[in-house]
Amino acid sequence: MKYFYRLIFIFSLLPLFSFGQIGYYPGYAVTLKNDTLRGYIDYKNWENNPRVISFKSEAQGQSRKLTVQDIKHFSIDIGSLLEFERYEGPISMDKTNIQQLPSARDSVYQQDTVFLKVMQKGKNVVLYSYDDNLKTRFFIAGKPEFKPAELTYRIYYNTNSTGSADGRTVYENTYKKQLLILSEQYNVLDEPLQILIGKSSYKDFELVAICSKINGISEKDITKTNHEKKQTVKLVLAVLLFLLIAYGVFDKTVH
Repeated sequence: MKYFYRLIFIFSLLPLFSFGQIGYYPGYAVTLKNDTLRGYIDYKNWENNPRVISFKSEAQGQSRKLTVQDIKHFSIDIGSLLEFERYEGPISMDKTNIQQLPSARDSVYQQDTVFLKVMQKGKNVVLYSYDDNLKTRFFIAGKPEFKPAELTYRIYYNTNSTGSADGRTVYENTYKKQLLILSEQYNVLDEPLQILIGKSSYKDFELVAICSKINGISEKDITKTNHEKKQTVKLVLAVLLFLLIAYGVFDKTVH
């Protein structure tokens, strides 16, 4: 029975080691009138970008809901900084799941107002991401206006002109042209960067690396500001701690 109760105790600790624990963390929000609200924001380890957040002025105070109709920016300190900015404009609605490709080019956009997650802020560009149930999209904003625009990536199945079942998968990597134009605009385009952009995939870590070059950010500084890497390190340490505790309990039980 001792072994059974110790096992229950160990598994009861698992929520403490969860990846990105949920709860209220220090943060602030900026209203549409540029007023700054300081307090605590309910972090839920969002898989999709949130459309509404819960905010408290005091840790033990009453919470209230804030949406894109109320605020244009919010930031949470969960051990590393998470930032979201309000965006109002077109968002692509075509599918990029290789298992669900459209049979023709889909260029449909939907006007929406959402929170974009800040992936990197630099002197020349800001990189954002937006996740919903459809797909992941990336946006970029360049100085001096810093107005976000979607980095365009499209996949579709294109049948030949005869209408037969044969066809091919078309990849529209327009985002590469956008990044090349921005690199030229800020006089940072050299051969290594051109090769990096040319070989890139539409993935967060590759786009962050490219934007780091455009912004003149070193690899060391990328690591310092990379929220995902910090959370991964925390998870690995937590798992190791859990295993050490488990080993200690089992070792004592055996002996």
